[in-house]
Amino acid sequence: MKRKKKMNTYLKYTLILLASLLVGALAGFLIAAMNLQELGNGAEGLLELLRGAMLPILILLTLLNVIFGEIILKKNASIGKLLGDAEDEKGDALEYELEQIGAIGLVGNNILTVLSLIILSTGYSLEYMESLSAVGNKWLLASFVVFILGNSYAGIWQVRLIKETQKIYPERAADPTSGKFQEQWLKSCDEAEREIIYQSSYKAYLAMMKVIPILTFAALLTHLLWNTGVLAVVFLGIAWIFTTLTYSRNCVVLKGKKLNT
Repeated sequence: MKRKKKMNTYLKYTLILLASLLVGALAGFLIAAMNLQELGNGAEGLLELLRGAMLPILILLTLLNVIFGEIILKKNASIGKLLGDAEDEKGDALEYELEQIGAIGLVGNNILTVLSLIILSTGYSLEYMESLSAVGNKWLLASFVVFILGNSYAGIWQVRLIKETQKIYPERAADPTSGKFQEQWLKSCDEAEREIIYQSSYKAYLAMMKVIPILTFAALLTHLLWNTGVLAVVFLGIAWIFTTLTYSRNCVVLKGKKLNT
């Protein structure tokens, strides 16, 4: 029975490989039938458009980040005030709402910051900088200043969110400026909260182990078609190895500690 089950597993894996090869062949056929030159020209046109509108886009993203961040902080503080006088069931509902609004704030802050980085990267090239006129260099410099200001706000906003949360939960005595902030925060949580963090971290690891390989092969494909550069593949490959290595090492270390106690 065990041998049959193992054979079925191998058969299933073989079928998955064959299906992957079929999808790859189909994708190759579709790519061959497409006008790659036209797609490349379209991408180049989009790049030039983003470069030309870099400053106003960065200003817009920074303003959105500030407005969004202040709304989240205000909502967080108002829930905290209600939580102080709430009874058990109402308190649990408010704690959930507090967790939800904090998560929305962190995700929104992260998305707007990454979008700003992507927009800035369209002009972050020595070749492009050297091609600019004196006026163009001033606009680019202004874009860099706006980007720095926006990212500074994003960092300060995260510290403010932590401080607001610590006002509601004084036992969370973690220093947001410390390199060991995450460890300090984890130690200040109770067992139920730690279990949620552990499960969330594991699910995040599983998600990354799906996303990183996909992005690595996507970077490899774009390099094949448009010569986008091998460094994207190298960096994603390093991230892939590092994630696997970190997870595996911690499993072994924690197992060893458990055996020695």
